[in-house]
Amino acid sequence: MKRVQGSGNYVQARTDIQSVYELFRLELLQGGGLPTADILDVARLKKEKAMPEIGPGRVAHRIRRLRYLDGIPVELEEIWLDGRFIDEVEPTDLRDSLYFYYKEKLKVVIGSVTDTVGVATVPDWTPDAFGMAVGAPCGLVERIGYDLSGETVEYSRNWFNHALCRYTNRLGRRQIT
Repeated sequence: MKRVQGSGNYVQARTDIQSVYELFRLELLQGGGLPTADILDVARLKKEKAMPEIGPGRVAHRIRRLRYLDGIPVELEEIWLDGRFIDEVEPTDLRDSLYFYYKEKLKVVIGSVTDTVGVATVPDWTPDAFGMAVGAPCGLVERIGYDLSGETVEYSRNWFNHALCRYTNRLGRRQIT
C-alpha cells in the first residue's frame, strides 16, 4: 500500500510473476475460486500456420489442460510455448501456474500479455469431465505472452464454460477510503 499526502491510500500493482498470473482470471459466477489444473497432453509439434508468431523456430510445445475453480471444471486450455527454450517439456514438471514453470525451469518471465475475448465452440479434444459437448458454444480467450524484453514466447486458447464462470480483468490502482 502506498500513501499519497492529500490523496489517499493506494494498492500498488506488483511487478513479480504472480501479478502477471492475476491479469488473466476466470472467476466463478458468484466470484473467485481456487484455480487448479490437470494436464491432458504435452507434445512437441510443428507450429500451426493460423496461430500468431511466437518465436523464431518452427516447433513449439503444445500443452493441453483442464482447469478448475474450487474443483469445478470450467476451462480447456491449449498453450503453445516456443520450442527454443527446452527440447522436451515433462508433464510432471508442470504446475497449476505455468508461469512459475517458465520462470523456474526455463528462466523465462512473462512480462506482459495481450488477451482477446470472444466466442467459439468447444474443441473436439475435450474430455467428458469438462461437462460441455464438442461443438457447443462457449467463451474463448486468446492470449499472446511476451517476455520482459517484449519478445513473443507463447500463445494460448482458453475455452471456458460461460454458464459457470466469467473472464475478469482488473488493472490499475484502487483507492482505499
